[in-house]
Amino acid sequence: MALVRAFAALGALLLLACAATFPPKTAGERLSPDAQAVLAYLKALPDRQDKRVLSGQFAGHCQDAVWGFGHWVRRLHDATGRWPAMIGVDYGWYQGKTDVPDLHKANEPLKGYWGRGGLVTVSWHAPNPWTGGDAWDRSRTGSLRGILTPGTDANARWMSDLNVVARGLEDLQEAGVVVLWRPFHEMNGAWFWWGGGDPEDFKALWHGMFDYLTGTQGLRNLLWVYAPALQQYEHIRPEDEFYPGDAFVDVVGLDVYDDNPDIKCYERMLALGKPFGFTEYGPAGRSALLRDYDCSSLIRLIRERYPRVCFFLFWAGGGLRDPSMVSQQDASRLLSDPWVTTLDEVERRAASP
Repeated sequence: MALVRAFAALGALLLLACAATFPPKTAGERLSPDAQAVLAYLKALPDRQDKRVLSGQFAGHCQDAVWGFGHWVRRLHDATGRWPAMIGVDYGWYQGKTDVPDLHKANEPLKGYWGRGGLVTVSWHAPNPWTGGDAWDRSRTGSLRGILTPGTDANARWMSDLNVVARGLEDLQEAGVVVLWRPFHEMNGAWFWWGGGDPEDFKALWHGMFDYLTGTQGLRNLLWVYAPALQQYEHIRPEDEFYPGDAFVDVVGLDVYDDNPDIKCYERMLALGKPFGFTEYGPAGRSALLRDYDCSSLIRLIRERYPRVCFFLFWAGGGLRDPSMVSQQDASRLLSDPWVTTLDEVERRAASP
């Protein structure tokens, strides 16, 4: 344990120091050529006449990503004859899971999909660094900024977990995979331990992770995605309040669960000057429960009201309220729409860096 604490303390000191050692760079300076090409592709999509919105489907958390790919992605293909342009996996592991997850296993469907010409995104329901509980455990004994302070139990646990994730992302980099990396999502809500607090503390935590992964760990395959929740209720803070800054973000998005969302922040999100997408999407309420949501209504909504959206990722889950495309209605009509891009139509390598 003493060795683990010493390693964590050293890692934290590096994390604090690397802001000076590795100052923020432009995307072109810190990204690999493939990552630059993917970013350029995303930026160009809203100006196309067709094939301008990338379709996406979440494939599960680290414990079940291989199974989830078969259950939500392969079944979608079996039902529609089409594969989505993008798949997603979450690196989160949960309370009661004492073993460190094998992220190489979670990476298997991502590597395979990238190899077939698709795009991938990874999120992380990070465990609570104070308690070791899951992402929904909001127990704290300090500030978010305090997690970066060496010598504390929270810092030791945080650095240990962060290094597990770094090894998973490094495995993808070695395989040539570009990742839309979406940490700390829905930070403007109060349901995760990192959410709903002091925006400046949140930005410090984001900057610390950014500097550690891109600077200390040398990862050049990450497109950093800032993804708040849609402000549908009074207890959710404004979507851009926690924005970490242009130098630390490549893509912006919203997590939206609504059959017909009224996105009042649309112009404000576009004003951030980054490619914009629906980073999580699904129906809500009765539609989700009855599984009678018309998936093709999403592209009609984008075309008529939010035409600068360049991708969407349907979420997935077990139980009665499964928002996945294959569990709802009219996925085939959605994926065959002229505006929608599927796997065989992705042109990620055609864009110039």
